[in-house]
Amino acid sequence: MFAAPIVNVWFDIIVISLIFAGINKLVQHLTIDPHKYFEMKKKTKDLQKEMKQLAKEQKMEEMKKKQSESFAMIGDQFRIQMKAMFIMFAIALPILWFVNKYYVATKYNFLLFTANGFWAYVIFGVIFSLIISSLYDKLLMKKYITDNVVDKISK
Repeated sequence: MFAAPIVNVWFDIIVISLIFAGINKLVQHLTIDPHKYFEMKKKTKDLQKEMKQLAKEQKMEEMKKKQSESFAMIGDQFRIQMKAMFIMFAIALPILWFVNKYYVATKYNFLLFTANGFWAYVIFGVIFSLIISSLYDKLLMKKYITDNVVDKISK
């Protein structure tokens, strides 16, 4: 029979959250074309810079055009990520059930507040997902953007 915690309640919930965040990014990488992902991310970043510059220069009409272009890109990004989201939803449900069954009664003291096991898992999951996503973006963006530019030049 299974007995929770395996090591201790903090270690268990951190490991579960870290594993889920890693699986999330791996599924995203395998289901979404990284070239397209990073290209859209770069375009979004460039559009934000342009809109900021246009706002400084008080060019509101041009800024509205850039905003509508930005909103269209958000829709495209959402469509691209739908497959990964459905797969992660299927993976998340059993993990949420497991955490809720074995760790919900445990209280986690975060110094400023106390949370049960489910909310501790959510908090750690969000933190680890943000860290893993930013590392993924920083480490791989140059590779995929550079390769993508070379591919476009060679065509």
